[in-house]
Amino acid sequence: MRNNTKGIGVGIAVIIVVLVVLFSADRGPWRAIVGRWEGIQGPGVADTIEFFKDGTMSVAQTGTSMGGDYKFIALDRLKTTVGSTTMVFKVSISKNELTLVELNGMIYKYRRLE
Repeated sequence: MRNNTKGIGVGIAVIIVVLVVLFSADRGPWRAIVGRWEGIQGPGVADTIEFFKDGTMSVAQTGTSMGGDYKFIALDRLKTTVGSTTMVFKVSISKNELTLVELNGMIYKYRRLE
């Protein structure tokens, strides 16, 4: 009987871990970044960037729009590929402001569009 109880305890622990991972993934930065953002600060900042749930993005600057992909490689690191250019940014997101910092220190700020 004791082995069966131990198996049930392990099963419950596994379920708890899975639930924690699922709920924390739902609240991560990858969810907060989804939407349309207007460039407000930074050298050559894009006019708008739109991040989609499926990991794709659209960047518009001076009337030209390009598609690309994005992926969080850490909680505060975003990897983007637009055309043949891949970049990694340190990212922070507040309710209505997105800040992207290049590895060389260049800072770009965006405001969420409704």
